[in-house]
Amino acid sequence: MSRPSPPEPYAIGRRTLLAGGAAALLAGCGVPRLPGLPQSQGTKPDPTAPPARVRLDKLWDTGGIGTVDDAAPAGDVVVVSGGLKGGQKIPFLADIAAFGLTDRKRIWTSQTVNRQLATIDPTLSVSDGQVVCETDSNAIVTVPTYQNPCPGGKGSCSTAETTRTDGKGLTAIRAADGRLLWHNLLLPAVPRSDPRARQRDDESVQVIAGDATRVLYIAGALDVVVGGEAPRSGQRIWTGLLDAATGKELWRVDDTKGKYLAGDVVLVDLVHEGQGDGAENDHGPVAALDAGTGRQLWSTRGTDSQRGRWIFGASGLAGLETQKSDGGYRADLLLDPRTGATRYTEKRVMMAAAAGIGPGGALMAVWFSPDSGIFAGSDDHLRSWAGGGPLRTGTQKLSDSPTLSGTLVAGGRIWATHSDYAGATNANRVAALDLWGRQLCDPVPGQACGAGTDHLVVLGDESATVYKVS
Repeated sequence: MSRPSPPEPYAIGRRTLLAGGAAALLAGCGVPRLPGLPQSQGTKPDPTAPPARVRLDKLWDTGGIGTVDDAAPAGDVVVVSGGLKGGQKIPFLADIAAFGLTDRKRIWTSQTVNRQLATIDPTLSVSDGQVVCETDSNAIVTVPTYQNPCPGGKGSCSTAETTRTDGKGLTAIRAADGRLLWHNLLLPAVPRSDPRARQRDDESVQVIAGDATRVLYIAGALDVVVGGEAPRSGQRIWTGLLDAATGKELWRVDDTKGKYLAGDVVLVDLVHEGQGDGAENDHGPVAALDAGTGRQLWSTRGTDSQRGRWIFGASGLAGLETQKSDGGYRADLLLDPRTGATRYTEKRVMMAAAAGIGPGGALMAVWFSPDSGIFAGSDDHLRSWAGGGPLRTGTQKLSDSPTLSGTLVAGGRIWATHSDYAGATNANRVAALDLWGRQLCDPVPGQACGAGTDHLVVLGDESATVYKVS
């Protein structure tokens, strides 16, 4: 039996996340700290004013580059991952590459990074998957790494040939030029004779989010890290935070599965052996950890709404879907992530929820309710949410039968991805919306996977397209 190259479960791409209605977390993950919500001030937008229309002009797509599984803007480049074609007599180049945001010029590839990793250990290479930590022109790309255990540098081998397990870690790359910033081997290889060898074969590392100073990751049992299962007997799972400048681990907390980095708070699922008898663990106790120390701030364990699922997290605001029992009573809550205090309760299902920077630089949250349309508001308008519900329900249909599968909040706009199942192709389309759900541009095909004030990156079927926003 041949040993596979870097494990496929590392490739947890944006397409998978958006299809599940989760908040996009690969682009623009550094959300600025904002004033406390009760003290936040701002000018309320005028819903009677004409909508601020935008225009999308296609700059380039990834045609001819190869198959693209994921894409994200990072400063002046777009980072893509998948099965990418090589150059200079290289027939095939897997994993990741970066291209100029405006001109598609190839800046660096996984080979650029692997040559630098080889100076640390010749068996190290990058693996699929990426999180882009956007901080103006100093964006970094954080990706998993794989340490090949095959003897003699062979590309593949049977387990019987190996004298040790493979190692798994994370590395940070400067997005602008592909320079290796640091590497941390979080799951070092162990000898085959070590009692931990079987467990190590079944363990994985996944990077979740990051900002200008920190990188959030989870590690442990593969089916817990990558899937939704609870740990089985003898399995382990933990959440850790790394220094973004050095890769040094700041802290780790066992029996937690990190979901979002929300300013100075880390939002986690609480997991334990036997929880759910190994079944999917989509609803269980959740908690918030102090990002500086890893100390638990609060949890839903032991409360009436013990079962819950994080919908999104951002500095100053978090979305949580709660479930009091298996009977189905659910409520979607907008919470203060540091205290767990409820700011707004919506007794409908949140779908395609997200948070980001809205008009005027204020934090904005948006979510879609299947029976009531799109709701949105910014941090200086939360009092109007709490007093009488959302600002306004969007009234303009995106299609005759829309189903939102993802949203982004970036550049002061809502980028909504939707599918028209009544159409001939069931194709996804992306449109810009304002606070009241008014459509601001003609839809374009694909799923929104990254945006800024001037650019939009859309993921298609094994491709990506970059648009100029004006």
